[in-house]
Amino acid sequence: MEYADKYITPTQKSPVFMASCDYFGYIEVPLYKEWAIATLDNCTYIGSTFALTFATAVKRLHEWIVENPQIIAEYPKCKFTIECVDGSPSRFNDPKHETVYTISAKKAARFLFWDPGGATVVMDLTRERYPTPSQLIDV
Repeated sequence: MEYADKYITPTQKSPVFMASCDYFGYIEVPLYKEWAIATLDNCTYIGSTFALTFATAVKRLHEWIVENPQIIAEYPKCKFTIECVDGSPSRFNDPKHETVYTISAKKAARFLFWDPGGATVVMDLTRERYPTPSQLIDV
């Protein structure tokens, strides 16, 4: 199996997004292939792809928080973060991770679990870039 068949290569035109919690690390929900970046010093960095667009990343993070309310109960002061990886190097020549979205557990509990009429409200972000078959995990 070739490198391109196993991994997504993030670029500035086609970045990948990662989600994490400051109390336990990256949130891994396998839907997309992992991303990989080879650097100039022959190191290969591999990470978990959470989403392919910002809108999808925020939507999936909110859905994940709603599906896992015990996380907020267990870690009431935690913070959830979405990072963008576009393949550009940091000053240390490893892949640069740019924080593009953050929500605290307190705000998540306040907004994501608000129930005015019997339905849980989760942000409806419908603008998605659908993955190509080569970016999905073979099941």
